[in-house]
Amino acid sequence: MISRERLAKLCQWFKRKSFVICCGIAPVILLSALLVTCDFGCNVIVDGEIIGTAPSREYVHNLIDSINEELAPYLGGSDAITVTPVTTPKLIIGKSFTTGHELGEALKSTCPYLETAYSIKSNDKTVVAFKTEKERQKCYDKFIDNMTKGSTSYEILDEISFKHELVPYGMIKSGDSAMKMLSRKYEFNDKITINADCRLSDVLTAYCITESDFKSLNPKYKEGKQSSVKIKSAIPYIRVVSSQSVTEKTLIKHSIKYEADDTMLQGETKLKTEGKDGEISTKKTTFTVNGKSVYISTDEKTVAEAGTQVLLYGTKEPAKGTASGNIARPVNGVLTSRYGSRGGRQHKGIDIGGTVGSDITAADGGVVSYADWDDSGYGYVVKIDHKNGYSTLYAHCNELYVKKGESVAQGDVIAALGNTGRSTGPHVHFEVINTKDGSTIDPLKFFDVKPIA
Repeated sequence: MISRERLAKLCQWFKRKSFVICCGIAPVILLSALLVTCDFGCNVIVDGEIIGTAPSREYVHNLIDSINEELAPYLGGSDAITVTPVTTPKLIIGKSFTTGHELGEALKSTCPYLETAYSIKSNDKTVVAFKTEKERQKCYDKFIDNMTKGSTSYEILDEISFKHELVPYGMIKSGDSAMKMLSRKYEFNDKITINADCRLSDVLTAYCITESDFKSLNPKYKEGKQSSVKIKSAIPYIRVVSSQSVTEKTLIKHSIKYEADDTMLQGETKLKTEGKDGEISTKKTTFTVNGKSVYISTDEKTVAEAGTQVLLYGTKEPAKGTASGNIARPVNGVLTSRYGSRGGRQHKGIDIGGTVGSDITAADGGVVSYADWDDSGYGYVVKIDHKNGYSTLYAHCNELYVKKGESVAQGDVIAALGNTGRSTGPHVHFEVINTKDGSTIDPLKFFDVKPIA
């Protein structure tokens, strides 16, 4: 058991040690808090007056160099800021340094050749300035409208800001002069590195270079591979990328497939499956930078698949006497007399010359409706009814090889060529007759015969 007196001494010892520990830890905690919430920087002093705070002296000098480089072209090549600020160390509570714009304006106020105006800045560089805020907005809206006419959408690649700041008198413009300033470009001629995951279209729009110009400079470039490429282009200070899409539709004609069918006669066809035309939709999107076309993307998709038309064709041999529907030349020979008016009379057929005894064949399948002598001057005649609305007549035959009622096929020999009846020489007089009304048809509408020289 610990005595009451010993316990009291132990408690007093703990109290003394806790005080010492707290005194040692507190400064550490306070210093840590200061390091987290504060930062070391410097006061920027001009003519004995603090005009702001900055992270470092180097930061101030770089800011001055940047401002002088930007404004020198409008000041005859002279520097806008000629003073050399004094910098003194300072602990900045809350890390709240003076912004670059505010510090820059304070530095520019030392130059007597600058005037306060309403500017348009691109990527923190002043492009043009105006006397009034209203004039600035009107000109900027007109510029964007001019760069995006007819476009479905647009994007500004540069970071645009509107400031009320000190600028050289030469940067303050209006009307057409202001529009020209907004449309300014700078020449870029250098090599860049394109990462493997970078799309070519993004490079073309960023550097305002056409695909053809890019490929002529870099013929070995392959998308999807890290490459060092050359760029030579005029790049606008304000890059407005717009796009315009056009959709074209292309018809895909259906194909035709033929299938044999032995239940149908030769020469017969039948539709098995209706064909269906397809359609391809091609969306072409043209990307322009400030009105200059740099890239065209194509997105093609099939809207409707084409369906094949299937046609059946007959392979079954026709029965003898069945017409094919095609009238063939009955003899091999030359044309000696045409169809039509001849000597004041109607010549109802054509005359094809040949040698006596040569074969006369059936112009098409059918049934012989007449095979005998004809007293009208035709001599020996064969007439075939093709049972399809046509019949054919073969006159001046020397000999007949078929009889009435006999079935014949196209190409069967039916007679011998001759010179019987009223004839001026060996030939076959050939007629094609419409059996519905008895009228004749010019046989040369069905086949060609070379006329005699």
